[in-house]
Amino acid sequence: MKSPLILILFGQLSLIQCYAQQFSFHSNSPFGIQLTNNTSGRIASNFFFFDHDADGDQDIFLTGLDYFDQVDNPGWENVHFFMELQENIGDKWNPQFAERSNIFEDFPYPVGYFSPSAGDLNADQIPDFIVNADIDDIGNQTLLHLIGEPGGNTFDVVRLDSSMGLFSFVAECFFAPNLVDLDLDGDLDLLMSGFDSAFGEEDGADVPNYYYARNIGTKNSPSFQGWYQNPYGLVPNPFAEVITSGDIDNDEDVDLLGTTLFVTQDSIAYINVHLNTPESNGKPLFDSNLQSPFGLPVVPDV
Repeated sequence: MKSPLILILFGQLSLIQCYAQQFSFHSNSPFGIQLTNNTSGRIASNFFFFDHDADGDQDIFLTGLDYFDQVDNPGWENVHFFMELQENIGDKWNPQFAERSNIFEDFPYPVGYFSPSAGDLNADQIPDFIVNADIDDIGNQTLLHLIGEPGGNTFDVVRLDSSMGLFSFVAECFFAPNLVDLDLDGDLDLLMSGFDSAFGEEDGADVPNYYYARNIGTKNSPSFQGWYQNPYGLVPNPFAEVITSGDIDNDEDVDLLGTTLFVTQDSIAYINVHLNTPESNGKPLFDSNLQSPFGLPVVPDV
């Protein structure tokens, strides 16, 4: 006869398995998502969701390279980016996105590559941004905090190295920010994903890493404390990842989803799911890395 404990555990595991989401292919560019602007031809290299108009559903910000200045010796100041919006004209259960439109005239793009994450960091229902990277003359990369001002079209620009002590990343690194309430305390933390440049070796291998800055302020007044490297049990993959977040297994905590930046020829790129199995004190713990679970797709390298 099976012990009661075994039966209880089996029942719990069965419930977890049934409760997790399952995915199947729906369509390319569903719900009217436009990765290419039909008017300008601008191709989005990054898009992310944020409720821009505070109507309870998620709108889409699309960003990417706009153009280069035609000069003999181009530098970062000659690289120009765009940001456009697709408003959700459906609802949160039945999304439908309007045509792409320009937004934020005179947006303070960094002198460097443009990798943003949006969130309301001061609870005024105006989007704020964390942006990487503003690059100086020797290549150091500084994060910028863009604080949305009343009216939603202008921003107060604050450097996070001087305002909160978050040091700049050195030349030839690449990190993308993600604003997420990782510790479920009601405010947005900052998780960076990408790679450090090779240490002490010319043309050596880049070093995948995650850096975490915990928000020890409030949802009205952020104060980031960090950097903490590879927090909460996160173990970098051999290939650097760019991370996004969400509760993919419907257990009311924050999981992390990553896509690899570089894969070797003739290999397969997976969606890496770092499941959160919180510790007894409630702190997140990412102790498993699943490759395209729940029916998520794989992409062969071609």
